[in-house]
Amino acid sequence: MAKNKREHGQGTIYLRKDGRWYGAVQNGYNENGKPKMVTVYGKTEAEVKRKLKEKIMLINSNGLSYSSIKKAYEAINECCKYAIVRDDLQKDPCIGVKTLTL
Repeated sequence: MAKNKREHGQGTIYLRKDGRWYGAVQNGYNENGKPKMVTVYGKTEAEVKRKLKEKIMLINSNGLSYSSIKKAYEAINECCKYAIVRDDLQKDPCIGVKTLTL
């Protein structure tokens, strides 16, 4: 029977065939759209849980992930492109641009 399920965003932990414990948590996406994984290893499950918890706290304290920053950059770039091309947007370059959701 399965052990208690971990909460969403708390990563995954399992015992490898070589006897080491493995833990991983997702930290946004890279430029290609693939998930970026942060991994930890340890001799015991408790050690991996502690290390993984530290990594999750570090990820959460850093604020925005790469994908959020990329979305913001693209929206600002798009806004500036229209501001340069159209004269009526010189006063307010963000007229008609959808609001960015992070």
